[in-house]
Amino acid sequence: MVVDRGTVFQVPFSGTARVAPNSWETPFAVVTFFDADRRFTVTKRVDASGLGAAIDRRLRTTNIFYAVRVTGRFRYLQTRSVPEQRTPYPPLSEVVAEQRTFDLRKVRGTLVGIRSPQYVGSLNVPGYHWHFITRDGKAGGHVLAVDAQNVKVAVDATRDWELVPPDTKAFDRAAVP
Repeated sequence: MVVDRGTVFQVPFSGTARVAPNSWETPFAVVTFFDADRRFTVTKRVDASGLGAAIDRRLRTTNIFYAVRVTGRFRYLQTRSVPEQRTPYPPLSEVVAEQRTFDLRKVRGTLVGIRSPQYVGSLNVPGYHWHFITRDGKAGGHVLAVDAQNVKVAVDATRDWELVPPDTKAFDRAAVP
């Protein structure tokens, strides 16, 4: 799922993005009402780690959450999607072993992400977690690789964080590693 400007997109295993119906649910989401605190342009050519480093240099602290929106023309992005899952749900390591990847070249769009602090590593991916949607809303997915230059970045510092675990019998009985 990719949320951009209030529209939720799903990038299924086919790789063709579509607007998700309001009735759909997801087992996990990290979302916020985006209100940019800072805007800047990354002019240097960067890969995913270089983009993260360029953003980190402009943050007051890395000990809070940030929502990030990067727009522009990307030289290259590699995205992925995984097959639809059904109960009993397999571990993520098994799911990504069956992922399908998509190479997007010279494409305009929006990279959205959450930067999580290191200390939440058992709850979320520390550092940057990126998803992408093309400007026309037809392709995207979870981002594996980036090659970008002259992209516009907007950052929203997010100090409020709420965790809502599922209220189900299955969750209550689940074994915790």
